[in-house]
Amino acid sequence: MFISVVIPTIGRETLNACLQSLGAQTYPRDLFEVIVVEDGVRSVEKSVNDFGFRYLSQEHRGPAAARNFGARSARGDVLAFTDDDCTVPSNWLEKLADGYRRHPDAVGVGGYMEAPEEVLAANPFAAYESYMTRQVYKAGDLPIFGGFEVPTGGTNNLSYKKEIFEKAGGFDEKFPGAAGEDADLKKRITGAGAKLLYIPLKVTHFHRYRLLSFIRQNRDRGLGSLYFQKKHGEQLGRVSLLRGIIISPLSFLSDCFVSNMNWRVAFLKTLAQKVNYLTQLLNYGKV
Repeated sequence: MFISVVIPTIGRETLNACLQSLGAQTYPRDLFEVIVVEDGVRSVEKSVNDFGFRYLSQEHRGPAAARNFGARSARGDVLAFTDDDCTVPSNWLEKLADGYRRHPDAVGVGGYMEAPEEVLAANPFAAYESYMTRQVYKAGDLPIFGGFEVPTGGTNNLSYKKEIFEKAGGFDEKFPGAAGEDADLKKRITGAGAKLLYIPLKVTHFHRYRLLSFIRQNRDRGLGSLYFQKKHGEQLGRVSLLRGIIISPLSFLSDCFVSNMNWRVAFLKTLAQKVNYLTQLLNYGKV
């Protein structure tokens, strides 16, 4: 099985660590390629070439367009995706390929993303991300085979059979930000009856776990949610969004005193919901 790894980048300093992790794969080197697509700038071509990987560039059009661009030039039977602020384990491609062998009916195989252990222990933003991954999306320690409910599909740790990816039309480049296009592709593929496989394989996320980044991330997710819901006929009304903003403090109290959640994680959950809903409300009818 030949696998093409596609990585969109804006030239972040974490890209080299990502490429190093791909260069250390246990999967046979003649059975995979790595394609790095730089979006809007040309600053990492030499670094990519030094690793012996393929470099492409495009005018600034966002990560969805960059992934599609890379996929169009890919030679693989399978397209694997990760991000330039992630590192993959040395057996990443080996495990993805094994998932397809064990489940021939799977059209996609992927795992989950989480911060390094030392960051998880000290940073509430990383802890919140882990909470969403494990408690909300239910990414656990056992494989899961199924449809849209399967806890994989994020472009940080994901693969699809190229034939299925192309048949679905790839990522929707009309999404207004870097959020939601992966869930949209997953919904379109599984909505047609195809099945995915989640494997308990971690990709390590070297995100800037800070307040401003957190707010920007949830603003982007709000825009992505608004477009996603409108596209799939699931859009919340203005009243529902306003109600969600108003009652979110009650959710915080419930999380702390009923669910016994860590108060920092509960606070960030409330803040994320407020930013998401407020973004949707302010952009209602514009996206």
